[in-house]
Amino acid sequence: MSTPMKEVKVDAVTQGFADDIFVVLNKHAGALPADVMLALSAYVTGQIMALQDQRKMTTGMAFEIIERNLQEGNRSIVEGMRDIKPGGNA
Repeated sequence: MSTPMKEVKVDAVTQGFADDIFVVLNKHAGALPADVMLALSAYVTGQIMALQDQRKMTTGMAFEIIERNLQEGNRSIVEGMRDIKPGGNA
């Protein structure tokens, strides 16, 4: 049985959180390979998932939220790159 994805309205707090994550990613972008940054981001996501209230969120629910938001995040970056000339990042 599929559960609906948690919808989060983008407001100043949620946008600030996302902006802070990108600041950290950009800070380490030259020092760490992209695949390492991806692996570490997934590791931290797993830790955040483990901290959820197990009475309110099953593992399946958490994975659905993660999967759908991975897809949405990827889509938003790809759409934003359509107007950018090729330069090296995929």
